[in-house]
Amino acid sequence: MTDAAGPSRGPVVRVASPADLVRHRAAIERVCDLVFREAPWWSGQAEHDRFLARLRQDLTDPSILAVLALDVRDAGDALADRDARDGEVVGMAYGRVDDYVTGALREQAGFQGPEGEPSAFEFMELALDPAYRGAGLGGRLHDALMGAAGEGRPGYLLTRPSAAPAVGLYRGRGWYPVAPLVLGPNRVEVTAFRLDPR
Repeated sequence: MTDAAGPSRGPVVRVASPADLVRHRAAIERVCDLVFREAPWWSGQAEHDRFLARLRQDLTDPSILAVLALDVRDAGDALADRDARDGEVVGMAYGRVDDYVTGALREQAGFQGPEGEPSAFEFMELALDPAYRGAGLGGRLHDALMGAAGEGRPGYLLTRPSAAPAVGLYRGRGWYPVAPLVLGPNRVEVTAFRLDPR
């Protein structure tokens, strides 16, 4: 893993390699299971099982860009230098260059992106162990992922409009709502957000 946030207090946020995602898969699933069993994310066991199956598949996809928050205990001054394998995964965020959200926007909202615009970076998931909320770690995960994604292409994400903390995080970082969408067999209502290229 490469450090995406430099030395700081609290968990270390690092860009994950494909091998890191395989090594930490069970811990990533544990964090996502904790988070997405809560309101407003919960849509029933069948939907949750589909989400976890997609997550498992995504973690083996070489096109995925991911960052992990690792709580490295007893590291002292060497926190930033510790091997991330010694840390406990307490948060993650990932995405990839994809046209899923823009395709859903075209289909449901008649969206037409700017002519010649490059494919978008889709910010797919951000999950943080509830015990680590309230200290800015979600923002650090977001910033590390978007920093690693680079500039020059738009970003899109989907979130539930009732997820006030998530909506607040994204709006505070420049994302703005584009359109409401209804997705999946459970007809889940989400809002598509966009972040303009920098």
